[in-house]
Amino acid sequence: MRKLSVHAASLGVQIHGGMGYIEETGAAQHLRDARITTIYEGTTGIQALDLVGRKIKRDNGTAARELIAEMNATAEGLKTQSGGDADWSGLSAMVEEAAGIVGDLTDWLVAQNGTEPLSAAVNILEAFGICLGAWVMGDAAISASKRLAEGRNTTHAKAKLSMVRFYASNVFPMAAALHAISKTGNGATLALTAADFDLAI
Repeated sequence: MRKLSVHAASLGVQIHGGMGYIEETGAAQHLRDARITTIYEGTTGIQALDLVGRKIKRDNGTAARELIAEMNATAEGLKTQSGGDADWSGLSAMVEEAAGIVGDLTDWLVAQNGTEPLSAAVNILEAFGICLGAWVMGDAAISASKRLAEGRNTTHAKAKLSMVRFYASNVFPMAAALHAISKTGNGATLALTAADFDLAI
């Protein structure tokens, strides 16, 4: 999700054009602030290695599977919802798919004994982030719908449901691509040699 914050802040600069690049709008400050999140407290690569090594492989995916069970519980809860201007069936399917991706990647990691998990680590970290985001969005939709039904803070609740719809259609689909790359893209990566980067003609 840290990389998504960089992407969003970069779009902010792009939207402002040349004015976004200078300090007057403040857009450049947001980009700098977002960019540091992928560096401090461990770069994205270090955090990814920690996820696949210490958080998943070390306990053979036990903790990850507990998380997956909670995700599936939310998916079941979404099936019982109605009203609130939300596609509950679609949201349930999204969270179920997210849990499936996390589960499949967990099983794949546990089964690997070579360097493939290290090669796939950053893609897996991103896939997990997007899938867990889908889970959070499911819970957020339930909460927002409850607020609407009770007539509490309806403006915020409607805005939250709009963000849930945006996430489902514009962010979550990236998880499937990262899922595939994580499992099938490592051969080409690990086959690279130093000579492949020699640009001398």
